[in-house]
Amino acid sequence: MQKETVFHTDVTALGNLTHKVVGYSHVTKNQERSSQKHETFGTEKLYEDFERKRIKVKVHSHDRNASVSKYLSQNQPDVIDSYDTWHGAKEVRRNMAKITKGTRKNIGKTWHPELRDKSAGVKTHVYWAMKNCNGNAAQLVLLLDSIVDHYKQDHRNCHQTSRCKNNDYVRVTRHYSGSNSRVVAKEQPASSVQHRVQHDHPRRQSGYRVLTPKQYTFTDELWNNFVNLLNHDRNDQIEPDDVENVQIDQNDTIGSEYEDSDDDE
Repeated sequence: MQKETVFHTDVTALGNLTHKVVGYSHVTKNQERSSQKHETFGTEKLYEDFERKRIKVKVHSHDRNASVSKYLSQNQPDVIDSYDTWHGAKEVRRNMAKITKGTRKNIGKTWHPELRDKSAGVKTHVYWAMKNCNGNAAQLVLLLDSIVDHYKQDHRNCHQTSRCKNNDYVRVTRHYSGSNSRVVAKEQPASSVQHRVQHDHPRRQSGYRVLTPKQYTFTDELWNNFVNLLNHDRNDQIEPDDVENVQIDQNDTIGSEYEDSDDDE
């Protein structure tokens, strides 16, 4: 979501196979007064540039911007509309807060202390599920549901590559056993997140996040120079070993690269 005071907005296209910047669009309030429309405006400029360069786009991943999705469906029907993984997992963890903390009078009703240490694990599992569902919505939901049984010490539906399948597995979090907590844990995420995840998140892609200064004002030329240097530096830092094969192996796991703060934007 763009702030109303934003003057500069950068829309950057990242190649899925190379992880390098393949397109960049700079939008200012001189071009579009409403900063909420900057991302869509910049997306349109990107596709105009792609058309001139004869670059064919297969999948477009963004942060769940409805206007961008509308533009893609109306103007780029051959492009698969997708959402980035970071925002998807962040949304799940935010909704988890509803059942992991609350007032004392609602303990055992709307939230349960025994679920308090589960948010980080659920977030990591959501990343893994999105990565390994092969674009299948039903498979994604099945993988997501297995986390509830896992914390009940029922590992029959856990993936064969999961650590809990090993004989020497040691639980590092408390399991939950209360009947009410089972219902809350199963139904609360489903009612608030699962429907959206099932229909929107199977094709999620990892996005490109870069920190740019927001407390200063730049001329258009200086801003473009600054961002171009960032993009060139990123492309120079990408090594062949950093490029992830688009075919996901079942033994792949999500690691610390996703363990960022939920306060980051």
